[in-house]
Parts: sequence; C-alpha cells; structure tokens
Amino acid sequence: MVRPELGRWDQTPADLRVLSVEAKDARSRERFPTLYMIADKQTNACAWTREIERTKETALKRVHDCKRTPLWPRRH
Repeated sequence: MVRPELGRWDQTPADLRVLSVEAKDARSRERFPTLYMIADKQTNACAWTREIERTKETALKRVHDCKRTPLWPRRH
C-alpha cells in the first residue's frame, strides 16, 4: 500500500491536518487532506479518490511527490 513517508521529513499526519485547514490556496486545501487521510491510515488512495471524485493517479502522484520533497520546511 502506498503511504506518504512523513517521518523522513520530520512531519506527522497531524501536521497535514493543520495544513489542510490553514492552506491559502484551494489546491493545497484539497491536497493536504488527501495525504492526511492516507498517511493516517483512515483510507487508501483508491478509496479516497472515489469519495472525492478524483482519479487514483492524482492521489498516487501526491503521495509520490510527498516522498521526494518535504511539504513544508522542516521543524527544528
């Protein structure tokens, strides 16, 4: 199962939840809840994308992007 590797960037599912509410742009407000739901193991990419009416490729791309680059600057 594909999951974001948040620990790699010192980030948590709770951080994603905060970002999903505080993000300034609509795209991020959609992206962060997707990553949160998958990272928190509440759902998987395929099930979540059916619920929000997006393609599974969209969710998988978000997870893979998250694995390559931190979503925000690291905490110190």
